[in-house]
Order: sequence, then C-alpha cells, then structure tokens
Amino acid sequence: MASPGVTEYLIEAETHEQAGDLKQAVVAVQKARVLEPGTPAIRQYLAKLLKLDGRPAEAYEHYRKLWAQGLIDLDLQVNLVETLKRLTNRAADPDLEDEIRLCLDFPNVEFNMLARVVAARLKHKYPPTEPPELDTLCVDDFLLLALDRIFFTDAELEPLLKATRRALLIEVLETGTLRPDRIDLIVAMALQSANNEYVHDSDDNEKQMLAGLMQIQDVMLSGEGDSDGLLGTVLVAAMYMPLIDMPAEPSLREIPLENWPETVRPLVRRTLSDRLVERELAAMMPTLKAIRDETSQTVQAMYEENPYPRWLSVAYRPPVDIVADLQIRLRGVDLPGMLTDASVNVLVAGCGTGRQPISIAKTYRNASVTALDLSRMSLAYAKRMADEMDVDIDFHHGDIIDLSQMDKRFAMIYCSGVLHHMQDPVAGWRELCRKLAPGGLVNIALYSERARAVIVKTRLIIEKLGIGDDADSIRRFRHDVLTGRYGDTLTQLTMISDFYSLSGCRDLVFHVQEHRYTPAQVDAIRRELGLEFLGFDELSPVVVDAYRRSFPEDPAMTCLANWELFEMKNPGLFLNMFNMWFRVGE
Repeated sequence: MASPGVTEYLIEAETHEQAGDLKQAVVAVQKARVLEPGTPAIRQYLAKLLKLDGRPAEAYEHYRKLWAQGLIDLDLQVNLVETLKRLTNRAADPDLEDEIRLCLDFPNVEFNMLARVVAARLKHKYPPTEPPELDTLCVDDFLLLALDRIFFTDAELEPLLKATRRALLIEVLETGTLRPDRIDLIVAMALQSANNEYVHDSDDNEKQMLAGLMQIQDVMLSGEGDSDGLLGTVLVAAMYMPLIDMPAEPSLREIPLENWPETVRPLVRRTLSDRLVERELAAMMPTLKAIRDETSQTVQAMYEENPYPRWLSVAYRPPVDIVADLQIRLRGVDLPGMLTDASVNVLVAGCGTGRQPISIAKTYRNASVTALDLSRMSLAYAKRMADEMDVDIDFHHGDIIDLSQMDKRFAMIYCSGVLHHMQDPVAGWRELCRKLAPGGLVNIALYSERARAVIVKTRLIIEKLGIGDDADSIRRFRHDVLTGRYGDTLTQLTMISDFYSLSGCRDLVFHVQEHRYTPAQVDAIRRELGLEFLGFDELSPVVVDAYRRSFPEDPAMTCLANWELFEMKNPGLFLNMFNMWFRVGE
C-alpha cells in the first residue's frame, strides 16, 4: 500500500491529467517516485504521462527499465513500440538495432510503426549516395529481419532497395547461377516486395533483364534445359512478382512446403500458399445480397484486384470490457448499459482486410464481432488472418445499403473510411443507424476536405494527364513524384505511408469514388439523422490542449461548430480522417 504522501501526489497527478495539464501531472508523479523509487506502478504512470506529453525518449527509457525489471506484458510491449518509433534521432546508435529486434519479435504490435526508425538506422549504415555492397548486405541480420517484417515508408531509402534488387538480378543473369550466400538476402528482398505489393518501378533495361530471366525459367520448365538453376530463377523473379503470378505457378504449387529450403518457406507461404487459401475462402464467403449499386460494383472491383491493406501484424493490449475502454476514450459520456452485457453485438461495416475487426475482438472481452465488406478477396484475407490469430469473427460479403438483410441489431457499429466511397454516403449512414439498438454507438471515420488538399490536387493532375490506375501506371506515377517531375507540388505525398504500397497508393490518390467533408457538413448530417456527437477518438494531448484554450466554454469538446473554426485555423489536423463517435436516440 502506498504511503500517504505518495497517495496524495498520485491523486494530484490524476487531477492535473484530467484537466489536461500533463506537465504538472508529471511533476506530481516524479515527487511520488522520490518517496517510492522502486514501485513499478508509479514508473508506469510516469512513462504514460511523458508519452502523452510528447516526450517519447523519456517515456521510452522508463518503459525499458520496467522491461529490464521483468515487468513483461502485452501493454508494455505496445508502449515500447509506440515510444521507440519516434526515436529516429538515435540512428547512429548501434544499440538501436537490438532494441528494434526485440520489438519485432512481439506478437501483439504493429511492426510498421517502426518503419521510420528502422529506415533512419539503415540510412545511417548505408548512405543513399553509395552503391550497395551485396556481400555486406547479405550478412546484415538486422536488415534481413526488417525486410521481412515491415514495408518501408521512406523516400530516401527506396533507391537502396531498388538498387539492391537490380544488382541481385544482374548478378544471377551474368553468372548464370545463384550463390548460396545470396539466398537469404534475395528471400528478404522478395518478402519486402510482397509487403509493399511490388510497388517499386523498374526501368526498361531492368524489365528486359527480368523478361530474359523468365524465358530461362520457361525453358527449364519445358524440360529442354538444365533445371538445376530453377530455384534461382524463381527466387530472383519473386523480387518482382508473387509466386502465384509466375508461369511456373502450376509446378510450384505441387511442391510440398516442407520440400522447399527452410529459409525459403516464408516466401512460398506468403506469396503462394496463403494466396491459394484466400481464393478458396473468397469463394465460400456468405453473401447478404448481390451487389447492385453501380458505384459499389466499381469500388468492389478495385478492392478485389487490390485488397487494402495487406497488413502483417496488429497491435492489441490485454483484453478489457468495452465499457472500461470507452470510459477512457469518451470521458464523461453516460454509456448505454447494454455495453456491460456478457456478449455485445459489434458490427464493422466495411472491414476491408480485417485489421479493425480483429483488433476489436482482441481488445474487448465481451464483443461478439460481425464484419461486412464489398470485396470477397479482402474478406478472404481477413478470414485467413483471423484464423491464424485464433479470433472468432462472423464475416459477410455485401453492401452497407443491404444491411436490412441482417437479422440482428448492434450495440456498436464501426465504419471507418467507408462511407465517403459510396455514391450516397448519407444513405449508407442512415442504414447503419437503422441497425443500431436504441441508444447504440456508432464510430464513423470520414475524409476531411481541408486536410486532403494535396490529395485533391493530385487527383486533378492524374485526371488531367490521363494516368491509369493499373499497377504499372501507379508505379510510373510514384517514380515521377519521387524524381521531382511535379516539383514540390506533390512532395507531401511522400510523407504518407500509403504512398509506399501498391494498394495503399491506389486507395490514396487513384480511388474510383471519394467524398470529403468539413465539421460543419458532418454536423448537418448528424442532425438530419438524429445523432448526438460524443467526440473525436484518440485526439493528441497537444490538440486537446489547443482546442480547450480556444474554446474553454466547451470542455466536452463536442461542438462541431467550434471544430469547424478550429480546423479552418489548422487545416492539416485531420489528414488521417475525422474519427468520430455518435449516439443514436433511444
């Protein structure tokens, strides 16, 4: 039990935290630590406040000490990643690699959170101005692990990746053989290409070399040539395309996984075996009703071709009851009693490839999750990942406008990044409200008109130049952006992580349908639908503090008219969408 002085300081800290004064909260907890320096719970609280106050380096050191003391749990693992990801200023520190390796072995974190800090370290080791030394890269275990686990989102690192891929291709073509010491690097490069969905462009000469490699593969498969080098041609080509798309695919699928070299199996699994499983799952997915809306059909076709995103990991903390989590997200809101039920029906409408419903199922002990999407291939990816993570989710293929075909109602509905791709977003939103139980909550995420100014500009350029949305056109467009064809006009795109994967880039600036909104327009829609606005989800402390200073008369921060004024002064605030909570009437 804490001493009276410690208890007083912790109460003081909590009071400051609730008032949004994080700096004074930190001071109070530091005083408590002076009295009880060895208490892990006090150090945890201090680290949390430092993280919220935008002091990740200080928070990270406390989390590291907790880890060293043996306090190892899911919550600490997520906190380590969320603070380590910001420490790009440590790029010259060799110890950073071991710390990142530790995090890349956690089962419950989103690996790509570390993409930028990993890139910073690699750019320090391999300056972009110097050509890659294959012998050095082959023995860099840190590089090989990073290539496998994440996809890079750094414009300055991309030339190194492309140059390495090209050098490996040239070496195999010139020597006619695959050196054994190159296999791990080639597999890692192929996995990186699978992670970013083969988004890197190739020049005409490289395409000719790849075509020559594929001709060699064809000859080997026909039995007319020596087949001893077939594995080499397959692995090198896998840096440019998945195994399932190769001419050799019918032969490759007949090879049992255990017959492949052990280091190659992850590549075979990710780019062949898993894809075959997804095709089977897509064909078996239950359907609400045939999709008839023309816009929905067009959007469906896009996501059948490019399921978005092809994620590799998801962050989750120790499971809690829904109310326990929402009381933190929606402070002061009187939550409906049905959220305390042993099983709460939750719908994810427009679940894509499943990251959100899986995260919800992992987060909430009492959630019974149903997920809906237009794209069978997206749902198949989601189903495969849910099965691998041992998560029970009821997946359905269908359109939001056909939700009446479902015979259940939901206490909570999530619809993130979906309505703005519909022909009539308000009609879709209305259907969601009809499926909510009285007093139910709906979480809606929509594009911001102001924050997406560069996206609007980009879409206009793409339309004016007649740039297609096929894979090669997207690759050429990215190349032109990265090499300065558009000057500084589109540079902001390179700061957005979606720019660095094929499905992400297509979703970002080549989408077939997009609406955008202002807070005032959202306010008008919610009034039309009879909804109560409960607040934005996961605003940063900096934003909360700035808003409260601007509008002290709105401590709950639920006046969308105020948010209209606030966003006008801060137009880039909601680049990742408005993420909003609403309640339907009783």
